[in-house]
Amino acid sequence: MPTYLLTNEVISTNLWKMLDALYLWHLARGGNDLALRGVAKALGINISTLEEIMDKTLSPILIKVIKQGTILTDGTEQTLIEYTGSISTISGYIDLSNMDLGDIVIIRAYTKIKPDGDYVLYHPETFNGKQTEPALYVMPRLSGYAFKVTIQQTEGLFRNFDYLFVKGT
Repeated sequence: MPTYLLTNEVISTNLWKMLDALYLWHLARGGNDLALRGVAKALGINISTLEEIMDKTLSPILIKVIKQGTILTDGTEQTLIEYTGSISTISGYIDLSNMDLGDIVIIRAYTKIKPDGDYVLYHPETFNGKQTEPALYVMPRLSGYAFKVTIQQTEGLFRNFDYLFVKGT
């Protein structure tokens, strides 16, 4: 293979990794996924899917998926993630796309400040009806000695909610 082709391929691969990392940086600071991808597309840039970025680029180096799945609400407070272990930074997404008129969902985050302590509520948030921006980003938080996020649907037909949580390494 001619040297210039190999060089261009390496530059291209590194450039795409940098663009994916820049996308994640803006997303982590509250950027809107669709808006970021729209700007990238207008510039002729195809950003990898979040799963591709985490699995192939950053997961082995920076972040690790610790919990993902789908939960069907049942009216009770249900745990999406409960993390115990070394103090880490935890963040994630909860997909509220399935919400509709009349639905009320409460997301609560808890932490343990002492190893043998009880969970302390530090961030409850209530969502009503159809969501115009349904990808709820759970901001990076220090886990303390333990970290828990719950979901409770108090009104409306019970729905499925997808979620993904990662920790910094």
